[in-house]
Amino acid sequence: MTSNEVLARGRAEEFRRKQGVSESTPIGDVFEFVQRTTGVDVMSVRADLAEHGLLMQDTASGRACIAVSVNMHPMRQRSSVIHELGHLLAGDLDDGQTLPSGVRNNAEVQADAFCRYLLLPISAVGEGPSLEVSDTSTLSALVQTFGVSPAIAAIQLRKAGRITSRTNTVWMNLSTRQVAAVHGWLDRYDQLAAASDEPRAPQGLLARAVAAYQAGVLSINELAVWYRRDPTELEAELGVPDQSPVTESDPWDSTASIFDAPDGR
Repeated sequence: MTSNEVLARGRAEEFRRKQGVSESTPIGDVFEFVQRTTGVDVMSVRADLAEHGLLMQDTASGRACIAVSVNMHPMRQRSSVIHELGHLLAGDLDDGQTLPSGVRNNAEVQADAFCRYLLLPISAVGEGPSLEVSDTSTLSALVQTFGVSPAIAAIQLRKAGRITSRTNTVWMNLSTRQVAAVHGWLDRYDQLAAASDEPRAPQGLLARAVAAYQAGVLSINELAVWYRRDPTELEAELGVPDQSPVTESDPWDSTASIFDAPDGR
């Protein structure tokens, strides 16, 4: 039987190949990356600290959405997004089951491994004992460049044979903030932490909402709620909406759904 680790690694490597992203290329904004590559919207919301992420699907339209909690841990938030992407690509929504929070099964183990391999491929780490490292400068470079936690970087380094089991145990317990402070990029980490602690609306939904506003079927006040902006200032940026009458061929009307069906259907 193929192990969870092998299945997840293969899924992550295949997804990078499919998207034309080399294994040496870091994934930048994971919110944008998921929306662009899958059409699935990602949002961050204020939630209980124990809730890291959630993958949801509307049963009527089939449209999926990923929601993650805002927090001061940017690498954790990134991992939460990609963990939920792992569930999506594995087809875990298809069985219709809801897994209670904290329960670990094969799907959860695979989603964790998928996250590691997608964010930090083994080939980007380098393999072999001849490349063994013992100081945290290599760890810091991987954490900062690929946007992963020290724990994820340590696991991948261990799997690549570049650190000992003892070093892995020590590095697994380091925080990103500690690593950033030691290696001179604490100011950058604080910027990332502040950004991940702010709610973020789903990009695809907002783009469709703006189109609806410009077509005159959504008010600036409704749009401003999503953007968390002053309606007057937002209207100045977007301009006055088109007030031409809606025709039969116009896709927008008073009952139009702001959500597209999957694949534009």
